[in-house]
Amino acid sequence: MEYLDLVKSGQISENDVLLALSMNSTQLYWNKESDTWFGIATLIDYAPKIHHAKEMVLPLFVIGGPNAPKNYDLFLFPTFAYLSACQWLGLQIWDALTNSSFDICPWFGFGTADMVGMAELNGWVGHHGRNGCQVLCSMPGCHKPGAGTYYPAMLRPHGDPSALPPGLAHPDVSINSITTPSPAEYNERLRRVLGSTSTYEYMNNHKETGICKPSIIQYLCS
Repeated sequence: MEYLDLVKSGQISENDVLLALSMNSTQLYWNKESDTWFGIATLIDYAPKIHHAKEMVLPLFVIGGPNAPKNYDLFLFPTFAYLSACQWLGLQIWDALTNSSFDICPWFGFGTADMVGMAELNGWVGHHGRNGCQVLCSMPGCHKPGAGTYYPAMLRPHGDPSALPPGLAHPDVSINSITTPSPAEYNERLRRVLGSTSTYEYMNNHKETGICKPSIIQYLCS
């Protein structure tokens, strides 16, 4: 359900809070490998002018370098498990103005990251994958021979299609034909990936669908 629908339905109460989670990497040293990842949360119930102020930003986790982690879910799990527990059990807040306490539910509103980080957050392939669009649109990328990566290009290269490498031979794509999948279509793609019975089949399925794995958010956040 959309956020406004949840408010209208009464599932989000007046006292509940809405969180936006962001994650990204940074190079801490100028001439030294230090691929360190940070995760933060912002309370977007506040006015836009202040909800990104330093005082409003909540640190969530730090993944130390020097190398990027192999499995980001191992580090995201404690954060989302705690958030899920607060959603189920409630988070008690003391109101000094009324001299009373009450329970709130922290809602996960948005997950934000750059192209590299978003692939780890939503379980999709990176932006250099065959279906590297970060909204899972229907346009396949064009393979760069010898590079092992795909780039978004709507027009097929000139020449005999049968002489082109497989990653370059798909027909021209009209911008008016590009669509994004519905939740049902996404779930069908995910079932295809999860139903892989071998490493070879999995590699083919995640290349064709643009999905590598289920998102950790799908299982831990209500």
